[in-house]
Amino acid sequence: MKAFLPDGTYRYTGEGQVGDQEFKGGNKAILQSVETGRIIRLFLAKSPNATYVGSFTLGEPAYEMAIAPDRNGMNRQVIVFNLMPMSAALGSLPLFNDASGYETSLETPWVAPDWATYVVNRKARGERVTEVTRQEHKLQSDFGLWLEAQGYRLIERSLATGSTQIYPDLFDATTMTVFEAKRSSGRGYVRTAIGQVLDYQNVAELNGLKVDCGTLFPGRPDEHMLLLCKKLGIKVFIRGNADFGEPEFLQALPETKGAGNNLAPEGN
Repeated sequence: MKAFLPDGTYRYTGEGQVGDQEFKGGNKAILQSVETGRIIRLFLAKSPNATYVGSFTLGEPAYEMAIAPDRNGMNRQVIVFNLMPMSAALGSLPLFNDASGYETSLETPWVAPDWATYVVNRKARGERVTEVTRQEHKLQSDFGLWLEAQGYRLIERSLATGSTQIYPDLFDATTMTVFEAKRSSGRGYVRTAIGQVLDYQNVAELNGLKVDCGTLFPGRPDEHMLLLCKKLGIKVFIRGNADFGEPEFLQALPETKGAGNNLAPEGN
């Protein structure tokens, strides 16, 4: 299994063609590469040639165990390393599930995440399920349904970048706004959300789309972060108080003179 994922990491199956793979030989060397200070160098081999891709290090988690057939067709346990590029020509790597020939964008109607059973459609896109929590999906689902109740049209739309695709958490086609949801309004989460939506915006522009940026948090972020978002033109939405348990969201603005809260995304 060799696959370049949308988050920029590379899944690489360890050594051993028959039986369960073990942490010995090359597998042990890769696992201990950070500890020993060794750089992982990746080559794409197709006899009789080999093409150097670049240098990698271990990601987090360093590896996962999976079930895959060996060369005799018998199922066994394999080690799937999670490699992060340091300096590499990522465009030469195959896509997750050998996906190729993607359209510039893939658009489908939005479907609320199934947070109750923790079935995550991102897994099919090559993203690790462990990076997304139930709380985050609940927040994203409630916000999307709330937007639709306000008359906004939500879609799922991929954005092509290099040799892969990225997917905003929410894409409001009415106001052309991409959203990133986080399970916490802590400073680190806000900073991550800012970087992600600006990345979406930049990639969308390269795809010929002009989009606005939005973020979603369960509570009000720090005032300085709200000021930064306002400076960058990023809308910040938070869960508000609601009667009878119905979800309600507010646009959080810095507490400056004359500022207020809007209840829905502004149009372009």
